Amino acid sequence: LRALLRERILDRGADLGVSQKRAGEMMGLTQQQVSRLTAGEDVFSFDRLVDAAAGIDLEVRVKAVRPWRGV
Repeated sequence: LRALLRERILDRGADLGVSQKRAGEMMGLTQQQVSRLTAGEDVFSFDRLVDAAAGIDLEVRVKAVRPWRGV
C-alpha cells in the first residue's frame, strides 16, 4: 500500500513539473526527504505519505471490507 502511494505521489510531482525543493515545500518534506522518496527508500510511514499526498492535492481513499463468506 505504501509503495503504491509513493508511486502516485511521484507521478503527481512529475505532473506538477516543480523542483524537488518546491515539491517538498508543498508536501511538508525537505528536499532531502523528497530525494529519498524518489530513490525508493522505504522510510516513510503510511500516515506521513498520506499527509504528503494531501499537500499536492491527492485524495487518498482506503477501504477495508470483510471477506466474503459464501452461505
